[in-house]
Amino acid sequence: MTDRIQVLLVDDHTIFRSGFAKLLADNDRFNVIAEAASIEETLAQLEDTPQIELVVLDINLGGTNALEHIDALRQCSPSIKILVMSMYPASQFGPAAYKAGADGYLSKDASPPELFSALAKLAAGEAYEHPCLASGEEREQIKGYPHERLSERELGILKCIADGDSLTEIGEKMFLSVKTVSTYRGRILEKLGLTNNAELIKYSLVHGLTLTSY
Repeated sequence: MTDRIQVLLVDDHTIFRSGFAKLLADNDRFNVIAEAASIEETLAQLEDTPQIELVVLDINLGGTNALEHIDALRQCSPSIKILVMSMYPASQFGPAAYKAGADGYLSKDASPPELFSALAKLAAGEAYEHPCLASGEEREQIKGYPHERLSERELGILKCIADGDSLTEIGEKMFLSVKTVSTYRGRILEKLGLTNNAELIKYSLVHGLTLTSY
C-alpha cells in the first residue's frame, strides 16, 4: 500500500474535525496527521510537522477570514496544497478562495466522493476546480468577485447593512425612502446570490466590505 497523504485539518469546530478525521480514516489514501482551530495553531503545526502535504482550511476561523492568511501559510510551507471549505456554495466564495491562492474550494455539504475527488486532485499536484465554476458563464466569476458587479450606491448600502444599520437608518444616511433602500437590498441579494441579511453580513466580513474596515 502506498503511503497516505498527510493532511492538516483546520476548523474551529471540534465536532466537524472529529467527523472529518473519521471519514478520512476510512479511506486508505489520506490521513489527518494534525489539527488546528486557528491560523496561529495552523502555522505552528506546519512548522512542527513538515510531513504535512495538504491543508483543509475552513474559510472562517472564529471570526478570522482564513483567506487573508493563505500567503502566510505558503511562506511557512511552500509546497502544501490548500483546499478551502465552508458552509456556502462555490458560486459565492469559490472565486474569493481561488483569488486568495487556494488550490481548491468545496462546500461542507459536498458528498464524500466529491471530497475524495478534490483531495485526490490536490494530492496529484493539480488544482481542483469545482464543477459549478468549471465552464461557461459561472467560470467567469473566478476572474472577479460578485460584489464587483454592484453599483456604487448598492455597494454603499451593502456596507451599511454589514455594519448593522437598519433600512430606516440607511435611508436617513443616504436620503432615500425605506422602500427604495429595500429595493436596492433586493438587487444586492440577487447579484450576490444570497438570501438574507445574515448572509450579506457574512459575505461582507469575508471580503472586508464594512464601513468600519476602511
